[in-house]
Amino acid sequence: MPIRLFNLRNVPDDEVAEISQLLQAHDIDYYQTPAGNWGISSPALWLRQEAQKEKAEALLTQYQQQRQQQHRQMYEQRLQSGEQAGFIKTTLQNPFKLLLYLAVSVLILYLTLWPFLRLML
Repeated sequence: MPIRLFNLRNVPDDEVAEISQLLQAHDIDYYQTPAGNWGISSPALWLRQEAQKEKAEALLTQYQQQRQQQHRQMYEQRLQSGEQAGFIKTTLQNPFKLLLYLAVSVLILYLTLWPFLRLML
């Protein structure tokens, strides 16, 4: 019986390609299911043989840790070079956007709690 190894929903194409190459390089028999025409199916990587599950999961764990470290380093480099805007820089560039988001959040919170506050008074 096939085993779902990796859910591909919202996974970038480059990551899917790298994972496929990794599995092929280690002779792991798998197949990929697409999201379908309407995007309601489950896109995933599936193993054909249950005996390869532990090896494949270990490879995926190692790959994801390496990818996380690589992207974290790239993010830190962009922050240091000024290419990546942090929270303060983004807020200073567009303070009205922050104020709008805060106002909408307060409005939603008020509308949500209003019936309960009315009962208490």
